[in-house]
Amino acid sequence: MNGEYPELLADLADQVTSRLCDRGMTAEDAKVIGRDVAEHVRKHWGGMLLYVPIGRAHELSQRDEEIWKRFDGKNHHELVREFKLSEQQIYQIIKKVGTVKRAHSQPDMFSGGVVSSAPSGSRP
Repeated sequence: MNGEYPELLADLADQVTSRLCDRGMTAEDAKVIGRDVAEHVRKHWGGMLLYVPIGRAHELSQRDEEIWKRFDGKNHHELVREFKLSEQQIYQIIKKVGTVKRAHSQPDMFSGGVVSSAPSGSRP
């Protein structure tokens, strides 16, 4: 063993450093943080057999969110071309994301929670 820093961890440190510099951090500070991140991985996960997921579902989720945000009701053909999807897929994505958005912003009428219109502190 020659004591060199492992290639994977060196690359991780370099990538973190590069991203921080791209966002305006000084090279010196970015390098310290990059090395700290790599050291964290080495100390906490070193020696483990790791599987790094591709994250395809996350990528699709981000894409679908972008399609939903950009859809204006008339530009489905533009979105079809840009995202290389069918018109039907675009509409399915808009419907799916819209349903999720509405579910998060509107209370469920059938969830069992009682909503009172009486002012707080008053008796019915």
